[in-house]
Amino acid sequence: MSSDIPADIKTAFEQGRIPSDISLAFLAESKDYSAIVGIWFVVALATVIFALRLLVRLVLRPAPGLDDLLALGTLLCYIAFAVLCHILINLGSARHFAYIQYVVPLYLVERTEVLDFAAHLIYTTALYLCRLSGLSFYSSRIIGRSTAFTWTIRIVTVFLTLAYIPQMLLILLHCIPVTGLWPYSWQPGVENYTCLQWGTVYATNSAVSLVSDLALFSIPVAIIASLKRLSDSKKVKLGAVLMPGVAVIAISIARLVLVIQGQWQPDESWYYGPLLAIESAEIGSTLIALSAPALHPLFRSWKRRAGRRLSLARSSRYGSKDSAGAVGNADGYYGNAGRSTAARRWWSSIMTGARADDSDDEDSSAPRSQPSPRMVRVNEGWSHTYGDRQLDEKAIGQAASTEDDEVASADAVAPASASYSPKQTAHTKMDHVSDQTTLQDENTPRSGSFEKQRTREDLSWLSD
Repeated sequence: MSSDIPADIKTAFEQGRIPSDISLAFLAESKDYSAIVGIWFVVALATVIFALRLLVRLVLRPAPGLDDLLALGTLLCYIAFAVLCHILINLGSARHFAYIQYVVPLYLVERTEVLDFAAHLIYTTALYLCRLSGLSFYSSRIIGRSTAFTWTIRIVTVFLTLAYIPQMLLILLHCIPVTGLWPYSWQPGVENYTCLQWGTVYATNSAVSLVSDLALFSIPVAIIASLKRLSDSKKVKLGAVLMPGVAVIAISIARLVLVIQGQWQPDESWYYGPLLAIESAEIGSTLIALSAPALHPLFRSWKRRAGRRLSLARSSRYGSKDSAGAVGNADGYYGNAGRSTAARRWWSSIMTGARADDSDDEDSSAPRSQPSPRMVRVNEGWSHTYGDRQLDEKAIGQAASTEDDEVASADAVAPASASYSPKQTAHTKMDHVSDQTTLQDENTPRSGSFEKQRTREDLSWLSD
C-alpha cells in the first residue's frame, strides 16, 4: 500500500468497507486545497474593499448610512459562511462520492449535511442583505432626482424580498418532516423522510438568484443610459465604476452550471468544492461590486493630491527665469505667456496659500481662491515689463469705463521714474481694455464650463 494514501482510507480498507473495484489512489484524490484558498482569497479581498468603503464614509463623507450597515451584516454572514465551507471541505464533503459513502463515518456524514443546511441558509441571507445594501445606496442618491428610478428601486426591493422568502422555504422545508439532514439513499433512516432532490432545490435557488442579480444590476445600466449630456468616453469610465455586477452575473451562471453537474453526475460530490468556492465568490463579488461606487471619493481625493504634487513639481522648474530670460516678479511667478492657464492657477494658489483643485476636476461654479493683486494683473494680461509696479486693489478698481480714463488710472499708479515709449503706451491701453472685459465677465460662465457643471450635477450622486 502506497505511503501517499491517507490514514482514514487505509483504516476503511483494513476494515473491509471499500469495494475491491475502487482503487485507493482514486479515493485519495482531492481538490480541497485550491477550493479553500479560493474561498479565503475572495473573503480577504472583499474585507479590504469594505474597510476602504467604511474609511471613506467615516473620514471623507458623513456618518455611515443604512447601506453600510447592511453591507456590514453581509460581511459578517459571509465570514460565517466561509468558516462553514472550510469545515465542510475538511470533513470530506468535496471528495469523490465513493469516499463519502465508504470512508467517512456515518456520524460525520450527518454532521456535514446539517452544516451544509446551515451554510446555505446563511449564504442566501448574505446575498439578500448585500442586494438590499446596493438598493439602499442607489435609493439614497436617486430619490428626489427621478420619480421613475425611485419607483424602479421600490419595485426591485419588493421583488428581491418575494424571491428571498421561497428560497429560504425551499431550504427549510426540503424534507418532511422538517430536518437539517439531507439523507443519501444508502443512509440508515432515509425511509423516514420525504425529501426533494438536493440538485432540484439548489438549481431553483440558483436560477432565482440569477434573476435577482439581473434586476439589481440593471439599475446602474439605466442610470448611465439616462445621462444624455455625458460623452461616450465618460459613460465608459462611469460604467467601470458601476458595472462590476457583470462579473457577479457571470458567477451566478457558473454556479447554476455546477449545481446541475453536481446533481446529475454519478460522482456528484466531486463538484461540491468548486461549488462552494463559486458561492463564496458570488457573495464577495456582489459586496465588492456594490462597494465600488462608494470608493469614488477616495480615488478622486488621490487623483487631486497627485495632481497638486505634479503641478508643484512642474512649477518648481521655473524658479529663476522664464524661457525668454526675463526676471520674474516678487511673487515668484514669471509672467511667461507660454505657461498654461492651469499652471498659472496652480502657481497662484501656491503663492497665496489657497487650496486649488486640479483643473480637470474643478467646478466652474465654485468660487476660486483670490490671488495677490500682482498675480491678478499678470493673469489678466499685464506684461512682465510692468512686474515691479506697485498696484493696489483700490487703483485696480478705479479703472475707468473709457480708454482715456483707463490710461490715466494706469499712469496714476505707475512709479514717477517710469518712462514708456508710444509702443508701450499703446500696449498698456490694450491691456486695460482686456482687463476691463475680464473684470466685467468675471462671473459669467463660459459655454464649455456650463456644460461641465451640468454634467457634474448628473454625477454628483456618486460622491455623496
